[in-house]
Amino acid sequence: MNILMVENHEVFAKTVAGALLAEHNVIVVPTLRAARQALLARGPFHAVLVDYDLDDGKGDDLVRWLASRSAQPPTIGISSHDAGNTALLNAGAVEICPKMRFSDISRFLDKAVASRPVAATRKRAAEIDSFSMVEGLEDRVLVRRIGSGTLVLVADGAGGSGRGAQAADQFINSVDSSVADRGGVHDPLEIADVLHDIDQMIATTCDGGETTGVVVMIQDGELLGASVGDSEAHLQSGSSGLDLTKQQRRKPLLGSGQAIPVAFGPVSFRGTLISGTDGVFSYANRDIIQSAAGTLSLVVAAKAIAESARLPSGELQDDIGLVLLRQTED
Repeated sequence: MNILMVENHEVFAKTVAGALLAEHNVIVVPTLRAARQALLARGPFHAVLVDYDLDDGKGDDLVRWLASRSAQPPTIGISSHDAGNTALLNAGAVEICPKMRFSDISRFLDKAVASRPVAATRKRAAEIDSFSMVEGLEDRVLVRRIGSGTLVLVADGAGGSGRGAQAADQFINSVDSSVADRGGVHDPLEIADVLHDIDQMIATTCDGGETTGVVVMIQDGELLGASVGDSEAHLQSGSSGLDLTKQQRRKPLLGSGQAIPVAFGPVSFRGTLISGTDGVFSYANRDIIQSAAGTLSLVVAAKAIAESARLPSGELQDDIGLVLLRQTED
């Protein structure tokens, strides 16, 4: 795991990082300011360990700051005294592990990461209704209105040590900016060209991080786009489905400098667009995916798809990023 430890006792931090957290990648910072900078610039982190008494304030301020932001890592209070841990817990920490019980930190970490909440958003614009959700650290989705069209992006980062997430973020931000600058796109080959340029850019900026990428543009009642990797986009209408990304190249991924984007469409937009990472299409129940095109609301359908991808223990077999989108009757 990538762990941020906010702790101003240098000897304690070095000792436990080297002995009890040796299997993890641990970044230690002594102040609230440094913690915020690390979370904004060096993430993503799987968990944040927070002491209460810090050089520039109290740790519960950081916990509240994290709780106010979406899709942030879980926090564990690690104060040496009960009052500090109580304050951290009241501020939103999911667990507390007092310093005298730090030999149990691995158990607390596993429990905190397993309880990480799902980030979900719902958007409605003009004739388009959508629901998107992400559970995991390296999957990304975006649904955005651009001009008279709608842009849908899905990415699944690969590469570890945060570099996959960095590549996925680069893909999302770069495609969004490029398509917005154009006011939308009407040619799938143009999207494939955009992905080719982004592949080269990620290769030079993400230090080995790579990502899948699916771009779907909905314009004038039609779907078109391009993709790389094993994330997918399907158009489901009743009992019939069309895998828009069927011809895509699974490897090399974006960021390799050798990716081969494959364009698709345009096709008429009739039914429900279901786009997601391989954590969805490899493990979710196909019958439940198909039912998303029926009378179920998008919220209910998306949650049912996600639940069907879980193990009996409730854990996911892989991170998931999922977007469902359909035209509204009005």
